[in-house]
Amino acid sequence: MIQPRSVQHSVDARPGGVTPALPGSWLRWDLLAGITTAAVVVPQVVAYASLAGLPVQVGLYVATVPMVVYALVGTSRPLSVSSTSTISILTAGALVDTGAADDPARAVAAASLLALLVGGILAIAGLLRMGFLADFISSPVLAGFKAGMGLVIAASQLGKVLGVPVEGDTFFAKVWSALAQLGDANAATVALALGGLAVLLALRRWAPMVPGLLVVVVLGIALVE
Repeated sequence: MIQPRSVQHSVDARPGGVTPALPGSWLRWDLLAGITTAAVVVPQVVAYASLAGLPVQVGLYVATVPMVVYALVGTSRPLSVSSTSTISILTAGALVDTGAADDPARAVAAASLLALLVGGILAIAGLLRMGFLADFISSPVLAGFKAGMGLVIAASQLGKVLGVPVEGDTFFAKVWSALAQLGDANAATVALALGGLAVLLALRRWAPMVPGLLVVVVLGIALVE
């Protein structure tokens, strides 16, 4: 993560002297860091909102509001504040359990209430200094959880990749539903998905400085339009 130069200091030539860096020396780098972060985060949160069963604009809210709030009240400079695929899939599960997944307005209201409840619980846990509880979660458990969530997320996107309606609430049910409809797959949708994946992998291999996610999103929108 690129740390803003505004929080760094320059060492004075005098022994023991430390003076703040001048604004002109860090503004350009802060702008570059912000643009780079936005190029990666914006496509991600849009996809995460869709994954959670929420309107895509909700992802943009998640990408901006928490960061502004944390900049005002947070204490950790290198902490990444945004949504994750794990939070998205857990939110989707909560919306399904409450019966709000089929109504966009109810889904947004339920997700907002869930965010407030979780935020309140985390705030209380922080005040009680309960962060040490995370040390009791072993690395193999975390690795297995992440791998499982990755498989569930991949299965949930098979319908969008193939252009067919995928049914089922579990990983195996979704995979079986997708495989059963391979003959009905939309060729244009599959070609677009594979092309986007190829571009993403190619940019990561030969042009790692280029924001591949943003390029794929822009190209996909242009081709669809």
